[in-house]
Amino acid sequence: MATRSPSSPASTGALVKVIASSSYGFNSPLAIASDGTHVWAANASGNSVTELSASTGALVDVIDSSSYGFNSPSAIASDGTHVWVANASGNSVTELSASTGALVDVIAQLELRVQQPRGHSLGWHPRLGGEREQATRSPSSRPRHAPWSM
Repeated sequence: MATRSPSSPASTGALVKVIASSSYGFNSPLAIASDGTHVWAANASGNSVTELSASTGALVDVIDSSSYGFNSPSAIASDGTHVWVANASGNSVTELSASTGALVDVIAQLELRVQQPRGHSLGWHPRLGGEREQATRSPSSRPRHAPWSM
């Protein structure tokens, strides 16, 4: 386990920074995720995701194009390569590239029968057991193995 300096904000609970500017596009941010390089905030009422630099808090991008399929984004997770955004009202998950913020895919219909997805992580893991089912993705509606498939 890494040790922290006694004066670091993580060990003292000291406020580091409050980010509150209209340019950040925050509109009911319900969830955040970070991989140490980027921080993403899911803006439920804004149907957008705000991407920040983890080291400085500087705005990288506000992702709000309709092609991303955001519909009340309420949960977000990242593995450092991809970012997954759960869209509560859209019954879908949007997959982004963590390095560029580019749209990878919108998982519009899950055979797992997910309704109003909420939570901290997504995926099936072979060590956890259970049955793995194929997801149908849009907009192309072509079958594609999920990034966690083996």
